[in-house]
Amino acid sequence: MKTYLTYGAYSAIVTALINLGLYFTGYQTEKLASGQNFQWVGIAMFLLFILLGMREVRDARGDQGLSYPRALGTGLMITLFAGLFSALYSFFHFTFINPEYAQYAIQMTRTQLEAKGNIPADQIDKIVEISAVFLKPWIIALMSLFGSLITAIFVKRTPLDAAAA
Repeated sequence: MKTYLTYGAYSAIVTALINLGLYFTGYQTEKLASGQNFQWVGIAMFLLFILLGMREVRDARGDQGLSYPRALGTGLMITLFAGLFSALYSFFHFTFINPEYAQYAIQMTRTQLEAKGNIPADQIDKIVEISAVFLKPWIIALMSLFGSLITAIFVKRTPLDAAAA
């Protein structure tokens, strides 16, 4: 349990620091279009903490190895704690620090689509409406789950006694 909590907390802290950095440099407001490129840093750090947590559990198990289901469970537990801590921070961040984030994101999407010049206005409205759905926390949770599924594939290890048989 300590490993899950530790790596979940690390992930949430790094996510909070990235969000604060993006906000204070304007990459979460006026320069949001450019700031989107930095989102990958947060995703990479999140996956890194899942990977490190899985490896710590695997190493602690020694010769028992780490099966895919156990690696997946580890990733899900880290994701759970990271999600809980990040949700608390996100609520604070997007309520008190940057409450206009959704409007900036919607406006950025609209501006990018209008710049293409070949998309009718009614279609732009529909695309913007759909884009707004991706700003919801449950979408982020699904992406976290997907990250755990993929990471568990690469961290699993067959128990040594099973490999020898």
